[in-house]
Amino acid sequence: MPDEVRTEINDRDDYAEKVAELEHARLVIAEQQQRLLLSQAEARTDALTGLFNRRAMNDWLDHSLKRYRLYGEAYSLMLIDIDDFKLINDDLGHVEGDRVLQQVAEVLVASLKPQHQLARYGGDEFSIVLPASDISVAQVSGMQFLESFAKHSFGIENQLRQITLTIGIAQQTENLEKLELIKRADACLIAAKSAGKNRCCYFDHGIGLPVAALPAVISVENR
Repeated sequence: MPDEVRTEINDRDDYAEKVAELEHARLVIAEQQQRLLLSQAEARTDALTGLFNRRAMNDWLDHSLKRYRLYGEAYSLMLIDIDDFKLINDDLGHVEGDRVLQQVAEVLVASLKPQHQLARYGGDEFSIVLPASDISVAQVSGMQFLESFAKHSFGIENQLRQITLTIGIAQQTENLEKLELIKRADACLIAAKSAGKNRCCYFDHGIGLPVAALPAVISVENR
């Protein structure tokens, strides 16, 4: 075989080998990127409920704060607590308590507006970041959540029972840092619990206190 032909064949083999190596490298990179995306998603997801977690909530708050400082776009934070959840865990066990958390998450998701950003905050608490929402808009949303739960019966230990929520709401204001906003919403949650649960309470920035706990929704059973 002439040397020229042999060289051409070798060059073709080398080229085919390099093409195969490049294709393999592309597949490896694509697989690594997929694993990275999956890992990032898992890092922002609550395993029990499938909702986003507190890390995601903090990211949303950071993003909302940037928009507020750039464009003055109002937003609010809502913290939600399941009333008397400890009694469910103590009386029925943590497995049943986990089922309740999953059901609560499902009802919250069904009641969300498209722009709402829901996360499991931790334990039996959930959070919602409400973009482009001042305190009055957030209060209306809070009452709608309470009404949704008043109309819904939950399957708990093979029985239909009602579950109520308590909600604290705070709106972002000038020079307010993220942690301070969370503290204000939490203070409202505590105030609403003290006022009788199954209600909303919002932070009045004028006087610097959580006030105006809205009346509890009358449950279906009591109508």
